[in-house]
Amino acid sequence: ASLEFRADAKAEGDCVALGGWLCHPDGPSASPWYKLRLDRKSAPWAFRSGEPFRTIASLELFATLLCIKAFGVQSDVHSGTVCTLSAQPLKGLTDNKGNAHAVAKMLTTKFPLCAFLMEIAATLEKIRMPLSLYWIPREQNVEADELSNEISHRFDPKLEVKVDLSNMGFLVLDDLLD
Repeated sequence: ASLEFRADAKAEGDCVALGGWLCHPDGPSASPWYKLRLDRKSAPWAFRSGEPFRTIASLELFATLLCIKAFGVQSDVHSGTVCTLSAQPLKGLTDNKGNAHAVAKMLTTKFPLCAFLMEIAATLEKIRMPLSLYWIPREQNVEADELSNEISHRFDPKLEVKVDLSNMGFLVLDDLLD
């Protein structure tokens, strides 16, 4: 069995938001999740090309990276124990076909997409976790889409993982984006 997460991103005008969740068999209400709004200060790279929608593939791969970082070590809410996810393969689902191909080949030349791909590779190597990223139709990614639209009514607020970009422990990303 693999651990499955879903991620998505939104970029409309100056509104940039990401969301993701670690799928629990009992559904979203039992799943750890995050949502994050980005701005010109927290993600200047998203605005370098003018409108952030021009970097939507990078934003969506960043949402995938944040799932790996946020859910790489997860507390078991019921037992109080901590388990690493590296014991099982990680399966990610995205509605961006290009990102599924980039992760499968670990290859892209587009910037900043390549920076996120390199951080994913470095992170997976460090935690010794394989990742398979699969494309799914947008209609099957509703919950992640809602999180990227800052709608979280399906999720338990107690299971929200607070994502603080300054404390994510990026291995190469900060240098690559500079």
